[in-house]
Amino acid sequence: MVMGPENLDQIQQDVSERKTKEKLNGLKQRGLLSDMLMTLGAAGLFIIVAIIFGVIIHAIRY
Repeated sequence: MVMGPENLDQIQQDVSERKTKEKLNGLKQRGLLSDMLMTLGAAGLFIIVAIIFGVIIHAIRY
């Protein structure tokens, strides 16, 4: 079977579109992971600040 130049162009376009979609999906997942880590970090920082505040209040009261 012999392919014409239009078939090869179509195949190259399909492959480049698929690679572009895969790259975008990878970037989206990396963004979600980054957001999740930032949220966990903020929650951890909030807990640490609350513990420090609680220790200071406890030391002042007693």
